[in-house]
Amino acid sequence: MNHHRRICALTLALIFCVALWLRVPGISTGLPYLYEEDEAHHFNRVVEMVKNKDFNPRYFHKPSLHFYLRMPVVALTYLWLKQHGEIESLKELRTRDAFGLAGYNFTASHALVAKTSRSLSVLMSLVAVLIAGLLCLQLGGSLLGAASAALLTALAPDFLKHSPIIGVDVLMALMCLIAMWVGMSLHKSFSVARLCICAVFAGLAVSSKYNALPVAGLPLILCWLHGPRTKSTCAIAAFVPILAFFAASPYILVSLPLFIKQLGYEIWHYGVAGHVGHEATPGVGQAIFYTNWMISDGIGLVATLLACAGIGLLLKHDRSRATAFLFFPVLFTALMLAQKANFTRNVIVLIPVAAALSGLTISWLSTHIRTFGSAALAAVCLIQPIQGANRIRDGWQNIPESRNELISYLSTNRSELGDLAISGELQLPLSEYKRVGVERLDPKNVSLGQLYLQGYDTLVVGPEYQSAVNVQPLAEIQGEDVEQRIQRNPHIRIFNLRPGPSTPDLTTRFRTNETLTLPEFEVLLGNNPPCQSHTPDEEHCWISSRAAFLKFSGAQKAAQPKEVLLSLSLMSPWQGQRVTLVGKKWERSIDMSAAAPFTWMSMSIAIPRRELEEQSGLLVLISQVHSPRSAGLSADSRRLGVALKQAQMNPAPVSFVKNE
Repeated sequence: MNHHRRICALTLALIFCVALWLRVPGISTGLPYLYEEDEAHHFNRVVEMVKNKDFNPRYFHKPSLHFYLRMPVVALTYLWLKQHGEIESLKELRTRDAFGLAGYNFTASHALVAKTSRSLSVLMSLVAVLIAGLLCLQLGGSLLGAASAALLTALAPDFLKHSPIIGVDVLMALMCLIAMWVGMSLHKSFSVARLCICAVFAGLAVSSKYNALPVAGLPLILCWLHGPRTKSTCAIAAFVPILAFFAASPYILVSLPLFIKQLGYEIWHYGVAGHVGHEATPGVGQAIFYTNWMISDGIGLVATLLACAGIGLLLKHDRSRATAFLFFPVLFTALMLAQKANFTRNVIVLIPVAAALSGLTISWLSTHIRTFGSAALAAVCLIQPIQGANRIRDGWQNIPESRNELISYLSTNRSELGDLAISGELQLPLSEYKRVGVERLDPKNVSLGQLYLQGYDTLVVGPEYQSAVNVQPLAEIQGEDVEQRIQRNPHIRIFNLRPGPSTPDLTTRFRTNETLTLPEFEVLLGNNPPCQSHTPDEEHCWISSRAAFLKFSGAQKAAQPKEVLLSLSLMSPWQGQRVTLVGKKWERSIDMSAAAPFTWMSMSIAIPRRELEEQSGLLVLISQVHSPRSAGLSADSRRLGVALKQAQMNPAPVSFVKNE
C-alpha cells in the first residue's frame, strides 16, 4: 500500500511539474499591459483596497473572497518592492487612468504586483489539476486513470488559458472541486468533521462566484445519501455553507441594497440581456455551444466521449456514488444552459470534472483489456489537448506588442525627437511619461500645426488619431490599425512636427499676407501685468506659442515720430531662449542667452511707426516652448515660452489712442 501511494505521489508530482511548466509563461505574458477587461478591473480593485486599507470592496458583481485572498499577495509584493527601493509609498501603485476603459489602468505601474497576483491564480489551478486526479481515485479509478485525469486538466486549453488570469473563475473551480473531493470522501466514510469541511468549501465556492450556488446543496445531498439524518447534521449541511459565504463576503450584509442591485444586474445580464458575440439560445443552443467547446477547447473529442461513458459506468455500478458526484455538475450545467450569455470561463470547473470521469473510463477499460491498450487510449486522449496547450503556451511567449517596439525606438532616438507628445490612448508604462521632455495628451481634436505651436517637436499616436491621415509619418510601427476598447498591439505613427526645408517659414508667409491661424496676444501698454490672461499669483503673463500675433492697446495720445520706442521686461525658464519680433519690412531678434533662466531682462526696442499702423501689431516668434513639469523643473504642467511685464510704448502712434 505504501509503495502504491508513493507511486501515486510521484506521478502527481510529475504532472504538477508539467502543469507548472505550461503555466509559467502565462504569469508574465503581455505585462505590463493588461488585455483582459475583467482581469484589469479585478486587479486594480484589489490594489485600491490595499492602498486605502479598506476591506469593503464596494463592489458585488462578484463576491469578495478572491479580493481577500489577493490582498496579502499585493501587500507582500509592495513590501518587497519597497525593501528593494523600487517604490516609496502605496500611492505609487497606479490604478486609475482617464484613458483606460471605465477609468481603470490597463498598464500595471509595477508589473511585479500583477505577476505575483497571477502566480496565486496559477497555484490555484495547479491544486485543481491534482484534485482532478484525486477525484478519479475517489470514484474508484486506477493510477493510470487518475494520471490521465490530472494530465487532461493540466493540458485542457481553456483551463490553461484562464489559469494565470487575475479573476474569480479558477478560484471558484478550485473551491467546488475541494468540496466535491471532500464530499466523495464523506460519502465513503461519514464524519461530522468531513461534513463541516465540505460545507465550508461549498460556501466558499459561492463566495468566489455566484454561479457556484448549486454546490451549496452538496452537503445536504450527502447527508441524505450516506449519513445520520439528525437535526445537527442537517443543520450543519444547511447553514454552514451560508455562514461560510457571508464570512468570506461580509460586507454584503452592510451593503445589502448595493448587493441586491448588482446581483440583479448579473442575473439580468446573463439570463435576459445576453452579451453581443457571447450568447446563444437558452437550452439546446447553449448545449450545442458548450458541447462544441468541451470537444475543442476543453478536454478534446476522445476524452469527452470517455467522460460520457464514465457517467454511464457510475450510474450502472453505484447509483449512490453517482448521485453524490454528479449532483453539482448536473445542476450547474442546467443553470448555465438556462442562460442567454455564454462565457467559457464561467464553466471551466466542468473540465476537471469531465477529466475525472474520462479517467474513470480508462481505469475500467484497464481491468477489461490489456493495460497497454488502455494506456494507448489515454495517450490518444491527450493528443488534442497537447496541441491546444502548445498553442496557448506559444501564444503567451510570442505576443506581438507594438508599444514595446515604440519604447525601444524612443530610447534609441530620444535626442533627435525633441519635445515629445504621446497619445494617452496608447497607455504606455508610466515611466515613459516621466522622461524629460515627454508629455501625455489627448491629440484627437488637435492638429499637427497646433501641437507644433505649443512647443512639441514629435507626436506619437495610435489608430485613434485621424487628423493627419494624409501626412507622411516620420516612422510607423505595424499593429492593429483600428480603434480598440482595450489597446493591444496598436498601429503606431510617429510624426515630425517641425517644418521641413521645403516649407515656407512663418516670416515669409506673414509678409506675403498669407492667412495664418495663430493665437493673438493683446499687450495692455502701461498695465502691470500687461495682459488679462494671467494667474492671480503672477505679476506677469506668458506667451506660450512658438508664433503669435502681438496686439498693442492702451497707450496715451502722443506725437507721431517715424519710430516708437517699445520698453518691456522679458523672462524665460529656458536657457538660450530667442524672441523675434517681425513686421512687414522690419525684424528684430532678442537673444536671451545672457540672462539666466527665470531672470528678468529689460530692454527698449525702436520700431518703425508704419509697422504698427499698418497691421496694429507684430508677429512674435519664440524659439522654445516647454513644460516645467516635463522638463523636471516643477509640477507646473503649462506650456511656457516667454513671460512679459511692464510694457511701455513711448511715444505711441495715433492708432493706439484710446477712445475717450
